[in-house]
Amino acid sequence: ANPSPALTKAAIINSAQDMNGANTAAPIPNGDEGWGRVNMRFMLNTGAPMKYVNQSVEFKDAGASQTYTGVVGDSTEPSRFSLVWTDPPA
Repeated sequence: ANPSPALTKAAIINSAQDMNGANTAAPIPNGDEGWGRVNMRFMLNTGAPMKYVNQSVEFKDAGASQTYTGVVGDSTEPSRFSLVWTDPPA
């Protein structure tokens, strides 16, 4: 109900579509189109399994880690993964 800024950013990045036009042939992200055009239809219920993990672990020490597991439903189809975090206040 209350996604973190990092989860919101990850959802936006994963829903972006590559744009067509001048100077858009470079791999994304790039300086001409960023991550692409946001498509809300891809962010919400796409019919494909999706997993969003909101920041539930706070890293307090250098070298701390967290492991997440999952299964790719169909390895013949493209998959998107994004790792985004929120830095703690200074």
